[in-house]
Amino acid sequence: MRAVEIADPGLEASIRIALNKVTGEISPEDMESLTHLNASYLARQRQGATPLLIQSLQGLEAAANLMVLNLSGHCPKAGRNCQANVDIFDLAVLENLTKLKQLDLANNQLTELFLPEDMANLTTLNLSGNHLTDVELPHGMSHLATLDLSHNQFGHLNLPPDLVALAALNLEGNRLSHLDIPESISNLMRLDLSENALHSLVLKPELTKLAVVDLESNEFTSFHLHDELTNLDTVRLGFNRLNTVFLPETLPGLRTLDLANNRLGGLDLPMELPSLETLVLDQNEIEAISLPERIENLRTLSVASNSLARLLVPRGVTKLSRLIVTKNPIGEVSIPHKIDIERLELLGFDKSHVTVYGGISIFRSAGGVELRWTNGILQSAENIDGPWTNVQGNGGRFSSEIFGPQTFFRTHP
Repeated sequence: MRAVEIADPGLEASIRIALNKVTGEISPEDMESLTHLNASYLARQRQGATPLLIQSLQGLEAAANLMVLNLSGHCPKAGRNCQANVDIFDLAVLENLTKLKQLDLANNQLTELFLPEDMANLTTLNLSGNHLTDVELPHGMSHLATLDLSHNQFGHLNLPPDLVALAALNLEGNRLSHLDIPESISNLMRLDLSENALHSLVLKPELTKLAVVDLESNEFTSFHLHDELTNLDTVRLGFNRLNTVFLPETLPGLRTLDLANNRLGGLDLPMELPSLETLVLDQNEIEAISLPERIENLRTLSVASNSLARLLVPRGVTKLSRLIVTKNPIGEVSIPHKIDIERLELLGFDKSHVTVYGGISIFRSAGGVELRWTNGILQSAENIDGPWTNVQGNGGRFSSEIFGPQTFFRTHP
């Protein structure tokens, strides 16, 4: 049986490493045993020499059982100083590799690319970090779950309706001004369209599994999330031109909402955000904000560079650890007593001027401790059962040296 000839010496070297066959002819049986091939720039660099561009895939068609093929280049500094790995635009040689599931051609400075028709079993396609302005995705890619076309030069893109398994779509860093997501693509969970030129985008009600949406650095002036999109975990809409944002009435799983660097004058939040941990509203034009009572898991609240005169943190918030109010004309910050103000990272406001409400809060002071309360009369006792004696405080504050080994305080009524 004739040996398989691999036209490109760099590709042959990678195949020999994968086969653990340094010398001798490469037989058809050898190629049929190949299921994973890492011929990326980094993998080839580890072989000891500066890799030359792979300019042909001839011979690879014999790897009928190949499932994973990595031909990626390398960008050590996020798009700069990139090292291409292949100089190939026609992948027709892969047409018979019907078992191929993962194909990586990232960071190769490709300006054009022709994909073969029969890639029905492909689950992951990575074409990020090239110079592509157009690509025709073959029909029948019904198993494709991850598609990465980020950091190219796409001005438009047609998504075939048969991408029914698509769960992650990354189009960051292109030139898209419009994108239509077919209704049949209903399994999408992660969508990244940041750093494009989008003025509008319709996220259809069918996208009920959508969890992560990144639309930062576009040109939106208004954005509407349908009420059916209740599975959202992360929404990023920073660095746009937003005047209005419409959020679903219920977002039970939302953990991160970032609307920084827009033109919002106000914001209507859902009545309940029980999972929200991070809310970022920096650099807008917000004069007043009403946070929902059911926002008990909030840990970071950032409202820097707005027009807020006061901020009231709802009573249900008990886990807040970072509050940023820098560059606001703010005169009052009120937090519930269950927040540990000693551990709270507060930027842009003096802790000693914070109003603590809803119980007694204890602060360290130069002479000992200071108690603060907002309702009722402060009382003290040496025993939990009393008798209780009124304590003279000054406007809801009482300072004293460290108390004896057993002193109890309460507010009454």
